[in-house]
Amino acid sequence: MNPESFYLTFKNISTTLDSTIKAAVAVGGWHSYSVFFLIIFLGCAFIFLAWLPSDMLIFLCGTIASTGRLNIWLVILVGSLAAFCGNQLKYFLARHNKRAAKKLKNSKTESYFNRDQNEAVISGNLIPAVGNLIPMLAGYNKMNYHDFTKDNAKGGALLWLSLFALLGFASTAIPIVAHNMVISSLVISLAVGLLYRFAVKIITSAKNND
Repeated sequence: MNPESFYLTFKNISTTLDSTIKAAVAVGGWHSYSVFFLIIFLGCAFIFLAWLPSDMLIFLCGTIASTGRLNIWLVILVGSLAAFCGNQLKYFLARHNKRAAKKLKNSKTESYFNRDQNEAVISGNLIPAVGNLIPMLAGYNKMNYHDFTKDNAKGGALLWLSLFALLGFASTAIPIVAHNMVISSLVISLAVGLLYRFAVKIITSAKNND
């Protein structure tokens, strides 16, 4: 497949996915919040459902909230609760069934987790492809349950949901973002992850030099 064909295929898929998800949540009311909760919960709870477009959905619900059809604070509350419950379930599954988590042994994600477990749980969801693995590693390595729960609540769920929902809420002022939700959310997700990693390196370097 040449680059032009790949681009057109990706654009068609993203447009279809964009319109499908918009239709699912744009009706407003509790139906939208229920769909939102279910997708975020399943994506966080089960590694085989990590492909669900969680970042994009949070971002999209933020944009819809800016039109008044959803409440931005309920989006953050419902999404945070779904992410928290999903991460807690994944932690327990890995703690009592270690087969899947063992595959992460000696991986870059495990190295990241072992450097600072608390920080990894709080910020993991900001880094693409990492957030879904952190609760598994926490359960596999028997991270203190109370520490995991506290970090999951304040960072793994609330920080992630608040950031992406508010970015979506503010994005309607940028037409190219508002009309290309799938691509925009992917770019923003990658940008947030890269900026976070860059900030951590600068802070760590500054601490080491003191």
